[in-house]
Amino acid sequence: MRSTLDLFFDRANYLNGLLHHLDMQLRWFRDSIQADQQDLVPQFAAGSSLVIRDLTEWPSHGWPVFYSSGAFGTSGQEFLDQVDVLTSREAAWATALGFEALETCVKGLLAAYLLTVPSAADPDVLNKEQKSLKKDGYHPGNPEFWSMYVRRQYRSADTALAEIRRIAPQLEEAEQRNSYQRDLVSWFAVVSEVRHAVVHSNLTLATRRWASMPTDCQLLTEALFSGIHGPNGFELRPSVKQATQALRGLVEYGYAAFKALSIVGQTEWHIFPQQGEQ
Repeated sequence: MRSTLDLFFDRANYLNGLLHHLDMQLRWFRDSIQADQQDLVPQFAAGSSLVIRDLTEWPSHGWPVFYSSGAFGTSGQEFLDQVDVLTSREAAWATALGFEALETCVKGLLAAYLLTVPSAADPDVLNKEQKSLKKDGYHPGNPEFWSMYVRRQYRSADTALAEIRRIAPQLEEAEQRNSYQRDLVSWFAVVSEVRHAVVHSNLTLATRRWASMPTDCQLLTEALFSGIHGPNGFELRPSVKQATQALRGLVEYGYAAFKALSIVGQTEWHIFPQQGEQ
């Protein structure tokens, strides 16, 4: 289980590092240009017009002819304002990718635990899948068997976490009685909706999905992620800070799942230097 957790830590930290690097570079670009030009910001987009070919044009001289695809009318300041738009979109994508990394992590943790403690598997679910997996060449003594088993039976992060919660009730303590005094189940539901909006709906929590959310989740979404209510729903405009907080929460949730399974499996869960010595 430890290798699965470490891989998740690495992925989340890379996402956070790349996001902050991008934010720093874009802020430096914007601030330095504004400092140099004061009130006069140059037309940056003017030199970025793509030169293209007419795909069905066959010039008589036999050489390709290229044309400018457009003359930009964006003013310099409008161009610089897009820095904030780009940063916000990258913050949203970092959150979505972090969520998907957690989903991979909790499925991997569950599979690794069941490999060592196969008796913890739900017998009805296991009996349903075992014959089919054996026909495909997978056997319970191999990691691949449990990886496929979890992938087929627990298709979402929610269902994998529910199974971990059944096996290791200690997870529920972290979800309900934690140092943030936060209901992590509701928090996770919000981040899940944000991920769906980023991946499937152009960063918009569609009106129908928004209306179906409990009121407390709506309020939590507005508290955790900046945005505006537009004609199509809640349009996400998260900051880099909010994305980092979301990534931190996802990593903490992953560690909570690892710790709960480690406790019930009577294996070491202290992985940080001086952990528990404060």
